[in-house]
Amino acid sequence: MSIPIHFRPMLAFTPTLARYAVWKAEQTNAAIGDAVRRASDDAEYLDGFGEGAEAMSSFSTTDCSSLLSTSFAYHDWSPPQNKPKRCRDGWQDGQELIFNILLAERLEACRVQVPPTP
Repeated sequence: MSIPIHFRPMLAFTPTLARYAVWKAEQTNAAIGDAVRRASDDAEYLDGFGEGAEAMSSFSTTDCSSLLSTSFAYHDWSPPQNKPKRCRDGWQDGQELIFNILLAERLEACRVQVPPTP
C-alpha cells in the first residue's frame, strides 16, 4: 500500500517532532531538578515550610458540609513579617500542602454509601 502524496510531507516532519518531544522532556526534567536542588539547599525556605506546615496542622474543621465549601484562602495564616522572603514563601507552601492533605483525608471520610437502585 502506498502512502498518499499529501501525507508524505508529514512523514518527513515526524522525526523532527520526535526530537522536539525528547528535547522538551529533557528541558522540563532539568528545570524540575534545578528547582528541587534549590529548595533542598535553601535553609530559609525549608525553615519557613516547616513552620507553615506546623501552623496549618491546627486546621480542625471536620464537618463535611463545611469541608465541601472551604478553600485554602479561608484558612491560611500570614507568615511572620519579620522573616526573609524565602522563609515566607516556604511558610505559604507548607501551609498549603498540609491544608490540602488534611482536606483530602477528611473529605474521604465524608463519602456516603450509595443505596442500590430500586
